[in-house]
Amino acid sequence: MEKQTSRRRTLAALGGLASATVLAGCTSADDTEDPDDTEDDDIEEEEEEQDGEEEEEQDEEEEEEQDEEEEEEEEEEEPTQELDPEQWEDIESIRVLSDGTDWTGADPEMIDGIQNPTLILFEGQEYELTYENADGGPHNIEIRDDGGSIVDELETDVVTQGEETLEFTATEEMNTYVCAPHQSSMVGDLQIE
Repeated sequence: MEKQTSRRRTLAALGGLASATVLAGCTSADDTEDPDDTEDDDIEEEEEEQDGEEEEEQDEEEEEEQDEEEEEEEEEEEPTQELDPEQWEDIESIRVLSDGTDWTGADPEMIDGIQNPTLILFEGQEYELTYENADGGPHNIEIRDDGGSIVDELETDVVTQGEETLEFTATEEMNTYVCAPHQSSMVGDLQIE
């Protein structure tokens, strides 16, 4: 493939040089050419120009593909979460999904699509925290304190399908929500106000 590309580039360069020479009038009047040679040269020049144009088109297509890939990567970047307690004041029900390696926020809207979103809770307020097993793996949900201990027995069974819900009143000792089988990656912070 490299040899073919190098050959094309060489031919394109020669074609461009030959065209420039003819256009610049650098051929001398004393040169006597066989008409058949001129016709062959013209054909070669046309082929070289076509090869050069094809190569330019190919380069442009490759650049466009690269630009499209970069745009897709930018679109795929993780959404960021704004931590505004005022947005959470009237929230009583929270929903997250297990995706195999992380929790993915589903509801309320401000956590939709966020991986391992921080949940803002208000001390003394009652909540329902539901997780849906969206990948068929073994998952549960637990609420832990900053030492890693489960708070007030707030944990569900490990299941591979369906959904589980924890009902609780927020307390200041709550620090994280965790999937025990995947505690190194499926962990989100709880911010208690």
